[in-house]
Amino acid sequence: MADRPANWQSPATDPSPPPQAQGWRERLVWPLSLLSGLLLWLAYFPADWGWLAWFALVPWLWLLRIGRGRVLLSSFAGGMLFGLLAVQWVRLAHPTMYFAWFGLALLLALHWWLFAVGVRWLVTRQGWPLPLAAPLVWTVCEFVRARLDIGFSWYFLAHTQHHLLPYLGLVPVTGAYGISALVMLVNAVIAEFLVRWHRRGQCCPASMTATVALSNRALFWWSLLAVGLLLVNPLLARHWQKGFPPFGVARIVIVQPNEPQEIRNEPSEERWQKFLDSFKELVMQVHAHLRHDPQVKLVVWPETSMPYTWVRVEKVTADPASTNTPVARPWDLFTPEKFEKVREEERETLATIRELARLLPVPQVHGVNTRLYFVDDTGTPSQPGAIRYRLVRYNSALLVDSQGNVLGRYDKMYCIPFGEYVPLRDIFPWMEWLSPYSDEYSILPGTQAKPLAVVTKGGIRFAVLICYEDTVPHLPRQFFAQTTPDFFVNLSNDGWFHGSEEHEQHLAIARFRAAETRRALVRSVNMGISAVIDGDGSILALPKENWRASKACAAVFVADVPQYAGLTIYVRWGDWFCWSCVAGLSLSLLVSAGRHFILHRRSSGDSTRSA
Repeated sequence: MADRPANWQSPATDPSPPPQAQGWRERLVWPLSLLSGLLLWLAYFPADWGWLAWFALVPWLWLLRIGRGRVLLSSFAGGMLFGLLAVQWVRLAHPTMYFAWFGLALLLALHWWLFAVGVRWLVTRQGWPLPLAAPLVWTVCEFVRARLDIGFSWYFLAHTQHHLLPYLGLVPVTGAYGISALVMLVNAVIAEFLVRWHRRGQCCPASMTATVALSNRALFWWSLLAVGLLLVNPLLARHWQKGFPPFGVARIVIVQPNEPQEIRNEPSEERWQKFLDSFKELVMQVHAHLRHDPQVKLVVWPETSMPYTWVRVEKVTADPASTNTPVARPWDLFTPEKFEKVREEERETLATIRELARLLPVPQVHGVNTRLYFVDDTGTPSQPGAIRYRLVRYNSALLVDSQGNVLGRYDKMYCIPFGEYVPLRDIFPWMEWLSPYSDEYSILPGTQAKPLAVVTKGGIRFAVLICYEDTVPHLPRQFFAQTTPDFFVNLSNDGWFHGSEEHEQHLAIARFRAAETRRALVRSVNMGISAVIDGDGSILALPKENWRASKACAAVFVADVPQYAGLTIYVRWGDWFCWSCVAGLSLSLLVSAGRHFILHRRSSGDSTRSA
């Protein structure tokens, strides 16, 4: 049998095109990458044309499949265009956030570039079919981006399909990643069909006829797999609906203020008084709901929405760093006057909570800033009469009962860079210049993912996610380690973003956390969009008639929240699908490295024998 030409080493490698074909391919490199970036952006908010996602990446994948020239560089440009359009709302938070806008766009561009590198290597060097390589590499890129400490688990391909969540039965099995892989699979199959169409009429060596026919048969099976996965989703969704029926409902009052972040970033007496007036009005609205509906079990307030800071003074007899206190800093000193002032603030905080409980005599969830003072009575301060202390800050949720007693506290575990701490500040002090605050504000991450519980007749148990914690795929399942929650509560403050598309996109992503865990999710969000999401991802309640009307407005509304039990596959096994993709890619790298090493040793041995 005649040897195959070098240009036809695998079915994935195209024959060398004539010069005129090479010319038009190189001219299409940039337009096709940028076109995919634009089409994919339209699949998210504000356009929300999710159907575009099923073929938005086809031009780019077709380019990666047969393109030559600056394919990798154009891939980076396509990702950068997508990122700049998608996360432009970040700049609205503060003038310094223009840098964050560019940084996040750069992160998304790097995602596209790494994907292009991985796909080109697997397809052209390892002979992998595009419908296998593309979903695998894209899933790994999304997974790594979500797991990085400064990662950004927004704008997954799956998020374009949030409207279809009640019918996407793969989500409780693989998480959102499985839907991202499915969307990419469909794009890859369509791109491969276009490659075959492009090859029609091309003259191939006679020895290549069988190879092309085999590739066509393989493409048929990949197409069948894509169609099969699309059809199995509603069947799986039906299974989850039957296997996870709600065992009860909890009637909850959800509060949505409409306060811009400038109240905190640029405080003034006038703004504070306006905030207090708005808060009192919301309290009166909640009071009216409670008076007419005695079945309400809980009132939920958004993140850091309360007119008080949770201040506590705790005495320690040893170095806090050696106890359960997550702090290891030099001691600060209280003067007696300053210590008494903190004590007075602590008493005022408790009085405020009791007054709210008197007005609203049901259990409540308060979103608060927490300041914990750990006071050392045993040490000898350098100044006579001074008291040594260490201060710890958290972003917290307090569960308060109907008498004003604090039943529990959850501290936010996933802190946002620059918004809640300055990363690498000790190494690069100039990073503080990128902060939206002028004074010290850094908080520590919480350490315990445990549900809060109202222990009464017909009590409820729920887990709290604060701010963007409802966008982190792997975080909610941590709350199932000890006791299982009946539902989730998300407290968020989106007042930074002034009614932009961030509000809709945040809600769309949160829907996946409900579907992955098969738990309802109650969202109380400053400036919106507050909502109640069912365990299948469908929207049960909004403050207004639709998504657009429900943002940038103040509202109080009541909803019946389903209570669920049981564990989904995703809750039990976590990111098994992503780790499988990581393992497959790692194995391919190891096999390639091993093959290269063996060939290198053989060639070295042949050279030695020849010498």
